[in-house]
Amino acid sequence: MPRAISKDGGRSYEVSRTPFPRQGSNQRPTVIRLQSGRLFFAADFSHLNDGSQPKGINNLGSYVALSSDEGETWQIRKLPGAQLHETPRVAETMRGPTLGYSVSRQGPNGMIHLVATMNNPCLHFEFNEAWILGGDTAERPDAELMASRAKSVNGVRNFVEKHPDGKPRITWGGGMGDDGRFLLHGIETWYYENGNKQREVAYRMGRKTGVESYWAPSGDLLWSWEHRENGTSTWRQFRRGGALKSESSWKNFKADGTARLWNASGKLISEKSFQSGNMR
Repeated sequence: MPRAISKDGGRSYEVSRTPFPRQGSNQRPTVIRLQSGRLFFAADFSHLNDGSQPKGINNLGSYVALSSDEGETWQIRKLPGAQLHETPRVAETMRGPTLGYSVSRQGPNGMIHLVATMNNPCLHFEFNEAWILGGDTAERPDAELMASRAKSVNGVRNFVEKHPDGKPRITWGGGMGDDGRFLLHGIETWYYENGNKQREVAYRMGRKTGVESYWAPSGDLLWSWEHRENGTSTWRQFRRGGALKSESSWKNFKADGTARLWNASGKLISEKSFQSGNMR
């Protein structure tokens, strides 16, 4: 990957190589300056179009990096938990996960947030500089990475965001988990400007639980999720007037089980079977 630096307002550039692999379409690295003064960088180890890599690059997947000398040298760490490209053909060619069109920001508390796209599911990573500087560790499966370590939540408070006229727009609750994270906890409700509910869901220590519903401004139910403790969910979509339009089963955020579609007359017109996001 090239680096071009201008010291005269863009009239001329000094071009050199970075230690990073080149990127292709559907790949956008992200770079920001952190509060510490370091540069933060994130991208993929391989080229999306052909899976190629420079000599000396042996990892696959995605990485994050820090530089303390304006990009002259970098400390690189492989990013665990990244997912494959959403298109199976591209995922096979690339040979590893991707960040897609990525973007990063740093919060007031110093935590770095990195959002990945073009994969299924899209992901939001959160880490600090100390983690990047800690060096690579052994790979861990997604189930372990996604497991919440929180056993309790304390100091739960209620919050409200209002429309310009002062009516509630969103109400929610949350507190600090014993793992150090702020966790949603309680009922979260969104409202239209006319006062009708738009969406409502219950959270328990950061996880959705029970029934999640979404309504049209008129009050008609458009869809609902039934979230279960074991990680499975059922998604139902409705036609205006309340008739069931479709129903599908999900597990760990991927379609898993039977998906059905009915026409406006209530006749079943499609039935498909999925396993871990793939149609069988």
